Amino acid sequence: MNIAMVALAGYLLMSVHTFLAARVMGELRLSYLAMGPTELRLFLILLTIAMMAIEPGGDRIWTIPALDALVGFIGAALICLFIVQTLLVARTLARVDSNADR
Repeated sequence: MNIAMVALAGYLLMSVHTFLAARVMGELRLSYLAMGPTELRLFLILLTIAMMAIEPGGDRIWTIPALDALVGFIGAALICLFIVQTLLVARTLARVDSNADR
């Protein structure tokens, strides 16, 4: 459950970033890393089916079940993507602000 919460936090962070960027910059961007919401939902459907097909306690990476490791990796990637995108938007807004002062 903890790993799923990390993935959910990453998804929510990216949602908040998208909504704020749409409001502040007037740009609604739905796709990041060549993956949009539809592709993400299809991936999650396939992941759910895989979880039902694989027996509990099956494949493991160190001590973590393989599917949990995959979900954790996706969550960490979304959080990293949020940080990078937020820094890029902040730099763009700072550049626009400094040009407006001139």
